[in-house]
Amino acid sequence: MEHFIEEIHRHKMDALVRKICRKHKVKGASVMLVDRTKVLYENYYGVVDEAGTPNAAERRMMIGSNQKMLTGLAIMTLVDQGKLSLKDDVRTILPEFSIRSRDGDQPIRVGDVLMHRAGLPGDDFSLILKHGEPLTAVLDALKDTYTTVKPGVMFAYSNLGYGLLGLIIEKVSGMDYADYMKKRVLKPLGMDDVDFLDDDEARKAASATISQAFDKKGKQVNDDLGSVVPAGSSTYATARSLAKLAWLFLNPEKPALLKKESLAQMLKAPESPHMLDGEQRIGLGIMHHEKRYYNHKVGPLLGHGGATICHISVFHFFPRQGLGIIVLTNSRGGMHAAGHIADRVALEALKAKGLEMPKMRKNTQKLATKTNTDFVKDYVMPGMKLSLYKDKKGRMVAKMPPFKATFKACKDGYIKGFPRGLTRIPPLAVHVKRLRIKHVDREGMDVLYLEQKRPYHEVTIPMMGALEHVTIPTAWRDALGDYVVSETHAHVKPYFKKVKLEEKKGHLVLSLVVLDSKMSVYLKALNDEEALIQGIGRSAQETVFLRRDGDKVSLKHQGVLLDQHKKAKA
Repeated sequence: MEHFIEEIHRHKMDALVRKICRKHKVKGASVMLVDRTKVLYENYYGVVDEAGTPNAAERRMMIGSNQKMLTGLAIMTLVDQGKLSLKDDVRTILPEFSIRSRDGDQPIRVGDVLMHRAGLPGDDFSLILKHGEPLTAVLDALKDTYTTVKPGVMFAYSNLGYGLLGLIIEKVSGMDYADYMKKRVLKPLGMDDVDFLDDDEARKAASATISQAFDKKGKQVNDDLGSVVPAGSSTYATARSLAKLAWLFLNPEKPALLKKESLAQMLKAPESPHMLDGEQRIGLGIMHHEKRYYNHKVGPLLGHGGATICHISVFHFFPRQGLGIIVLTNSRGGMHAAGHIADRVALEALKAKGLEMPKMRKNTQKLATKTNTDFVKDYVMPGMKLSLYKDKKGRMVAKMPPFKATFKACKDGYIKGFPRGLTRIPPLAVHVKRLRIKHVDREGMDVLYLEQKRPYHEVTIPMMGALEHVTIPTAWRDALGDYVVSETHAHVKPYFKKVKLEEKKGHLVLSLVVLDSKMSVYLKALNDEEALIQGIGRSAQETVFLRRDGDKVSLKHQGVLLDQHKKAKA
């Protein structure tokens, strides 16, 4: 490939990548910047195994959910062929598909599944942590649970939904998902070094061309996040192959795979009365980040991201500027490093384009004379709780233990953060001062939106939903205690730890550690056997099931069976 790296100061970029990788203990990273026709910059940092084999252009890394863009392309090729419509109800294509609903019989459309707005549950760990599971297993996982919300209303990220799209591709095309992808999507784009390695045997055979994985301490480990391929778990690719995908999106006037109208549809930001201006949203397999740059000539930023247990990746492109950025990492530390690298590469590239990139200006929004009392509530998302209340001096206080901050009302309906207590520490104070929060009634649910200012841009995202205070039924109160992963789910044991069903200040809470992340999931019991996860976003409004078989008490959460181990002390 021809390089034009002098345009963006190669040495500065190399040093930047090395610095970020060292800081976050990333063992290997592949970084590429392209414009509409050529490679501007590429860097292969670090190593790909514990033997110290240097990273190189031909080394493939897992791309995680970036595979969803390719799945979206596959769906659109079938639309172009007249074999499928985005308005089709999934059940007309897959009669064997079924899922329970508390909102009556509602159509689940292909387009809504692509946009994560079909009300489908997010994950089933009994599938995504097991190699070799056929795609049809997704149907079994879905039939035993409920939709989360009415289809078409609210965004909630769903890997299971993309597993369902894989089945649709197989049914409509008459081909295996992987075969269709290779013959109808990857080969026409010249992406010949992309492969689906969903078991240990396949990875061993490809060991000379793939990167191994490293944990947060830099030790080589197995990255076991496998199966549900359409959702992107076991797909390996090089940065150069993803550059060819970027060129497809950066040249919509001459599409190489889709009809011009179909590609334009993928690149168009989805519209909905349920979205705020500037809200991050997902279209037909592509994320529309809706970042508002302080230089407004930059325009939208599109793409996706991907995360397995240890492989973290970013795929971004600027349609207006004609730039694409790809970052692949092979270490757990890439969770923080990949996005940081992508942002810095983008900034340098935009500057090299001749754009002045002003840093954020002070918020000039005038404060209101009194605070909207609608904000005074507890809010939750799976894994987090925030309390907003008025103190004795009438000040609005946000509490997320061990941190507090004061918020004051702005005239445009937002409340703005001011440091207090521990948040006066300079690194924390900077972030608090950049935050504003807005209260929105969305389909009868109180939702907090977060506006976050960053050095060169800002973004608005739905953050939390109001916590409902409900009585805990006796059946659930009797089930309080410690839980362990059932022997029937032995492969999940290293990932689900310290599971406890408990009562916290009158709320039913499932506390656990998932993939080393501590979570407190607030539940709303509907009856003696079912409870909803409170909040909004990924995993929210999903059902947790309580089951009894004689003296045996079990919970089922995200497809994993949990057996009661020890009763909590009264």
